Amino acid sequence: MQFAIQGDVRFLSHHDTMRMFERAATRAGLPLRYSEGFNPNPKLMLPLPRPVGVAGLEEWMLLQLREPIEPAAVCGNLAEHVPEGVRLAGCRWAPGSASWQAKDALYEVPLDGDLAALLPERIARVMAAASGVLTRRMGPGRPAKSIDARRFVLGLDLHDQRLAMRVSFESGATARPSEVLELLGLPVQPYVSRVTRVHITWGPRDLSDKPVSTSHPAPAKEAGSNE
Repeated sequence: MQFAIQGDVRFLSHHDTMRMFERAATRAGLPLRYSEGFNPNPKLMLPLPRPVGVAGLEEWMLLQLREPIEPAAVCGNLAEHVPEGVRLAGCRWAPGSASWQAKDALYEVPLDGDLAALLPERIARVMAAASGVLTRRMGPGRPAKSIDARRFVLGLDLHDQRLAMRVSFESGATARPSEVLELLGLPVQPYVSRVTRVHITWGPRDLSDKPVSTSHPAPAKEAGSNE
């Protein structure tokens, strides 16, 4: 399922986003598949969690169902139960072997005019640098660590006072949008809460650049998973 998340709900954590979709799916009457064991959990997955406060235009959620349902019906039922700020773009069937490893992501953030005027020189300096080591805070009770944020930056561009930042993913590691802002000498607040993830490239098979189907015929029941 592809969806956009904007507005106040972008401040939901990964855990709360999962709970939001779990409750929506339950209210929609979807036959979710559950894990086995003492505390069974619904088989939902966000293959690339959002940083808290970052909006997303092309986010993906995987749902496993106990029985096949037309993708259009899945999206139609869920759309009635998600909160304001969440928009479902479409659903499609995914084979169980589908790869969901992100290659890179494109973020955009609008800038005030005075800061935007300073960016061309700073962008050139960052892109010319061999490295850019920052201190990453890991949360309460956890030691900070050093990270070379520059090695994840694939590109920076400024157009109409909007900064575009493309970052790579390497074995699950990446640079946070806030860290790219820091590399550019921009104030993390309030700009990090204005960031939108506009596109994700998936590899080795990029599913995000194909039309999102809402009318594919359901596979045989034993095929198992719906997205």
